[in-house]
Amino acid sequence: MNTFRKEGLLLHTTNIITSSEFIFKIGEDKADFENIFPEFTVNDRIGVIVKNYCGAIRARTLILSAVTEFYDAYRSQLGNETEKFRIYPDFFLFHIGKHFGDHQQLDIWPSHREIIIEDNPEKILETINDRGITRLIIEDTNPNETVDFLQETVSSAKHRIKTPLAYSPNGRVENADITAKSTLNVERLVSNTLKESNNSNVLSDNSYKELKQNRHSLVVDNYVNETYRFISLTQALHML
Repeated sequence: MNTFRKEGLLLHTTNIITSSEFIFKIGEDKADFENIFPEFTVNDRIGVIVKNYCGAIRARTLILSAVTEFYDAYRSQLGNETEKFRIYPDFFLFHIGKHFGDHQQLDIWPSHREIIIEDNPEKILETINDRGITRLIIEDTNPNETVDFLQETVSSAKHRIKTPLAYSPNGRVENADITAKSTLNVERLVSNTLKESNNSNVLSDNSYKELKQNRHSLVVDNYVNETYRFISLTQALHML
């Protein structure tokens, strides 16, 4: 749901965007959502690690294409009327060390799904496990091979997490596997996210301008072009 959250009125991004606004490639080959998140269902739980201001906007094509996929399963039932279905996907943002901005415009809602965690890999993984995350999207960093996890914490993650993916703070990872394009209509939700975080003083004026410029640099032929990389779960855990 999106755009209005006052006096009980809630509207989904389903009223704003559709699955046709996302285009994927893996390598040079055309791909679809199923190739990125195999066997995705409405019960999947996406978790995004956020270490920079408004960090989830860099993974927004992954997030919003999954949001749209979720709503496609319920589209005819959704609404604000008593007899209708009001639901959000169980997607979570994990803010590492402090709050990095509100991402409700990406349909991360209610607000308790944006969780602040101390910068401790074991604690982060415990929180990921406690939320039952099945698809993990993590900022691309140099892996820390010295990280030590409890064996049972790792076993829980391995048993459940199906898809680990890396995103870049600048929107395009090195050695990318996935190219994701989306319309400028979808990008409006990113603009709203930045604006809201700036208005609430989470995001400084300078940071707001820098992030806006970065977003403009990703636009090619009226599409925002982002890239991501498939990673192993072991690599992902060492990036926490």
